[in-house]
Amino acid sequence: MNEIIVVGIGADGMPGLSAESRQELRRARAVYGSSRQLALLDDTVTANRTAWPSPLLPAVQRLGDDLVSGDIHVVASGDPLLHGIGGTLIRVHGADRVRV
Repeated sequence: MNEIIVVGIGADGMPGLSAESRQELRRARAVYGSSRQLALLDDTVTANRTAWPSPLLPAVQRLGDDLVSGDIHVVASGDPLLHGIGGTLIRVHGADRVRV
């Protein structure tokens, strides 16, 4: 089953990520996040990058349609489960479809 994979990224960008998180982003085919978060990704992340629109919720709901083609990656600031996008993704798509 395809998943939505959430990676928390700090102001230090890619160097601050674990090896596993960097590997996830490098294998991504699509990465969603804020413009600021997407700008923190380096050139080793070759996936299509999409900045969240406003309002956010309709775009989050549409992610399920994209899961048919494979995993989707989301970059989030700080702890994605503490007042972040991770909780919203789990509420909309279910805990079995989201990996943080």
